[in-house]
Amino acid sequence: MTQSPFVAWVTWLLDPADLTVGATGTADATSGTNLPVGDSTIAASNVVAALNSTNVTLLATNSITVNAAIAASGNANGGNLTLEAPTANLNQAITLRAGSTLTGTGVTTVNVGANGRVQNGVDVVAANGTVNLAAGTFFGTGQEVTINRPLTLNGAGAANTILDGGAVDRVLFIANNGASGTVNLNNLTITNGNTGGSGGGIFNDAAGISLSLSNATVSGSTAGLNGGGIYSGNGDVTLTNSTVSGNVSSSNGGGIYSAGVRSP
Repeated sequence: MTQSPFVAWVTWLLDPADLTVGATGTADATSGTNLPVGDSTIAASNVVAALNSTNVTLLATNSITVNAAIAASGNANGGNLTLEAPTANLNQAITLRAGSTLTGTGVTTVNVGANGRVQNGVDVVAANGTVNLAAGTFFGTGQEVTINRPLTLNGAGAANTILDGGAVDRVLFIANNGASGTVNLNNLTITNGNTGGSGGGIFNDAAGISLSLSNATVSGSTAGLNGGGIYSGNGDVTLTNSTVSGNVSSSNGGGIYSAGVRSP
């Protein structure tokens, strides 16, 4: 608190430069954000408790790091969670009650650790932002990863970062929400997807969204209709130093089915 010649007192409210969600912490989120301002740690259990009927925004100037799982799916009531910082490091999973949403504000870079979730990173990052995935195998959780904006997913190499559908669901679904741009998939493998529809590995029917793969592999996926590996109903598909192999469809395009039209 600083005395001023113009007002009696001025209280400076400063977000911490870096906020860490861990097993223990000093900040509290029951008011809907991390307080007191300036505290750099908060317990995951405190965030979960606050999410039981409250929308929570975690704030930091530079980065937010999740080192302990935020497991709010069992809460009696819903609550939305927003991460607001330029960088988010998601080393553990975030799960919310059904009907609640995870979002980000101003998050341009997300780093997902080996124990994190790809969907969390996609949900938090801003349009045209970057999600960096650690080396490891990210298994599906019974749901495809849904992407609804242009962004970049970077792996640690096609042999090292693997998105595995577990033969129970499609791996990636690019949703049509009116956005335009490119979804870039770099240095990773998409494998073992399975759907009765189209696009066992990747499905893109989003008008205005093109798909670009670089140093990537799409393999071992199955579709009951078109595009065992990749289905693209609208935008272009560009492959650079990438492999599409071992995919199967019951109709057209075992590897790739693309109905996109390139303008001259």
